[in-house]
Amino acid sequence: MNFRTHALRYAGFDWYVFPIAPGGKRPPLIEGGVNSASNNPAIIDHWAQTWPNANVGLALGKSGLVAVDLDIKFNPQTGEFAYDWRPTLAAWERDGKRFPEVPRVRSRGGERFHLYFRAPKGFSSLSHELKKFANRGVDVRTGNMYTVLPPSEAWADKMEDGIAGVYRWEVAPLGPALPEPPKWLLDQLRRPPPPKYKARAAVPNGLVGYVAALHKVATAEKGTGPKTGRNHELNKQAHLIGRLYEAT
Repeated sequence: MNFRTHALRYAGFDWYVFPIAPGGKRPPLIEGGVNSASNNPAIIDHWAQTWPNANVGLALGKSGLVAVDLDIKFNPQTGEFAYDWRPTLAAWERDGKRFPEVPRVRSRGGERFHLYFRAPKGFSSLSHELKKFANRGVDVRTGNMYTVLPPSEAWADKMEDGIAGVYRWEVAPLGPALPEPPKWLLDQLRRPPPPKYKARAAVPNGLVGYVAALHKVATAEKGTGPKTGRNHELNKQAHLIGRLYEAT
């Protein structure tokens, strides 16, 4: 794995990259991690001198990209999948919802993929909704998230699931121009509309009548009895309500 060669190629697409520890998805090797990603060849050269065999990380938000991560996780204890993108996409396709042909990476090996799209304007505002399909094997990433780019390597001892392999392009990008995610996916990720405002019931006879009634009650009680704490408070309230009444 030659970090410099591949990182400079991606920087040529105006993608922001950074070095990751060889054989893994983490940790980033630079201070600031994904936030310090760059497409500056001089900076990439400097990193390459320090970590020539690093994996290549891609800062999605800074690069103006969205990645759809199609993932599978098998639970050997139960003999079932904890999550699996295949039935999720099959259900979507039955409803006529399909992904277009876009740059696609086979992640390590097996049936794991990353699909790359251009981020629509304002897409980061949907970030709180991006994980809504994760338990179904579909993880939508952008903003301060990142992916690992080919031909980075995955070593079994550095993977949580122990699956080794190499990240490979199945459909390689030909340049920086990419389509946006399909509208049906964006629609499912959008925030639900805010609840309609429910107006309070109108005050009988309007605000003036309401304040006048309060003023009448307060002034009727303010002179009764000694000035206990209650009556003293009524005096204060009567004075304030009276000023409000006079101002209406």
